[in-house]
Parts: sequence; C-alpha cells; structure tokens
Amino acid sequence: MRIAILSPIAWRTPPRHYGPWERVVSLLTEGLVKENMDVTLYATGDSVTSAKLRGVCARPYEEDREIDPKVWECLHISALMEQAEEYDIIHNHYDFLPLSYSGLIDTPMVTTIHGFSSPKILPVYRKYNQKTHYVSISDADRHPDLRYIRDGLSWDRSGELRVPARSRRVSGVLRVHSSGQRHTRGDRGGQAGRHEAAHRRDYPGPGLL
Repeated sequence: MRIAILSPIAWRTPPRHYGPWERVVSLLTEGLVKENMDVTLYATGDSVTSAKLRGVCARPYEEDREIDPKVWECLHISALMEQAEEYDIIHNHYDFLPLSYSGLIDTPMVTTIHGFSSPKILPVYRKYNQKTHYVSISDADRHPDLRYIRDGLSWDRSGELRVPARSRRVSGVLRVHSSGQRHTRGDRGGQAGRHEAAHRRDYPGPGLL
C-alpha cells in the first residue's frame, strides 16, 4: 500500500522542541514504516524519517522568518495533490486547506483533525463531510456535525505505535471492520472500483490510518 502523509511545515517532523502535530505525524509515519508500508512523508526538507521524504519548503517557517507561511503552505500542499495518483491513500494532518483539493483527485483522503482553532473553519469541514474521512484526536474533540472513523491505533507508555493485528494489510487486502466485511483495494487499473470502495457509507477507513 502506497501511503502519503501530509505534515504541517510550521516545525520540523519530528519537531526539535515544540510541534505537537508534527510529533504525532512522525510517530504515525515511523509506525507504518515498521509495518512494511510504502510511506512517503510530505514535510519540511530538514525532517528526519525512515520513510521517503518529499519537501518543497527547506525549513520550518516558525524557525525562519524569511519564509512566508501562506506561500509555502500553498506550494507544500499542492506538491502532494499534484502527485496524488501515485498513492493509494492520503493522510492529511494539515487542517482544512487540503480538503479543498479532495474533489479534484481520485485518491481517497483521511484527515486527522487535531482541533478546531475557531468555529469559523467548520464550513470547510462540513462541505467535505461526505467526500473525505475524519479522525479525531480524542472522543471529546469531535464536532456533532461531522462524521468520524475509528483509526484502530493505540500508543504504549513509551510513545511507541501499537497496531492491532486485525488492522494489518495482508496479501493485498486492506482489512477493515464493518460488520466483519472486507473491501479489496484493487490495483491502479481499478481506479473506479477503488474510489467506490473508499466512499461506501459502511467503510470505516483504513485500519492503519
């Protein structure tokens, strides 16, 4: 499975000091690599990862005031979306902006919502509520207007990612658990079938994402 993970570029992934979203992205990315997934991380160019790294912004904009955040956010997000067809799934950790691309690409997108900075951003999430899949960082941090999936992940006390055996990809089949059903992902030639499976109402999202 080819997975693209979109990290913020405010800080390095993982962060040198502060950077909670980037920390979560790093833990998830490294955990997926350990599970033998084909992972590409989109983050700052100085990020450290065992996955493939693609970065158009050389340094975090919070550490270099010469970098205009809006300009490089646009370049960073568009870099992934222009390469979306290379992946089976995209995991977005960059808040609401990448959602505006979801209707323009065929690759399914999962968005982890790390929190709502303001109620004013909710219209974007509502608009794409039926198109993408949302994950919350906690049950308490959910909005009643949005649909969420279960990510199937847990973390031990040392911060290591724990992946339940039932969530692992086996023999080309992504195991998902909705009334005991499985959905076959298909190859790149089966684009329509893959897209349809990803957007079935009973599809709870990828077990590893």
